[in-house]
Amino acid sequence: MSPIDIEAHEKYEYYRYVDDILIICRTENAQANLRFMIRRLAKIGLTCHEPTPGSKTKIETLSTGVDYLGYHLTPAKVSIRKSSYRNIMEALVSVTTAAKYKPSDRRQMRRLNLKITGCFVNGKRYGAMFYFSMTDDIGQLKRLDRFVDRLWKKADFTKYGKAKTFVKTFHEIKYNLATTKYIPRFDDYTVDQMMQFIADLEARDIDEIKNWTEEKVRKTFKKHVKREISDLQKDMSPMS
Repeated sequence: MSPIDIEAHEKYEYYRYVDDILIICRTENAQANLRFMIRRLAKIGLTCHEPTPGSKTKIETLSTGVDYLGYHLTPAKVSIRKSSYRNIMEALVSVTTAAKYKPSDRRQMRRLNLKITGCFVNGKRYGAMFYFSMTDDIGQLKRLDRFVDRLWKKADFTKYGKAKTFVKTFHEIKYNLATTKYIPRFDDYTVDQMMQFIADLEARDIDEIKNWTEEKVRKTFKKHVKREISDLQKDMSPMS
């Protein structure tokens, strides 16, 4: 794709992430530019989706907004795409739904907060807000926070405390990423923090876990973290 990328950059405003391509050009040039890209890709054995209704290949007016890589882009604002926004909401609902069948205040609060903040593991970032940190639609994030409040109240879990927020997470990622303590850094957890994490997720008494060997604590902690980040990755899978 490199020769195509170079050629396309010379012709118009062009963006590509793996197999997702966005071209920004004047309306009167759109059809010709699309035909050029289809022909150029065909030369290296790649086929575009046909530009039919509902297709991924489409010509749209930028003023009304364009969906790209999970975002909805307009000249005035960068927002989370509607389908991606629904995916985040569904992931939040899954936590409160699970809470009805596995009632544990500490477990559900841990899991809900992870859905909101994401986490750091092995030097990598996991979670929806890391992916969507380029949004400037703070109103969407505030609506998500209100949605979390409603879910938590409906499940009658307000007695367990208040969840973290998407707005605060966004600001931590944008302006305080290197030193934030708001987003869990599992790589830096002490053995005591690991034990508390296990106790929360397994709804155990912390004194019971204190009798474990350090090897068992680390192994169990690693197992739980692996499962949690797997859930965060599943949340993200449809967003590209």
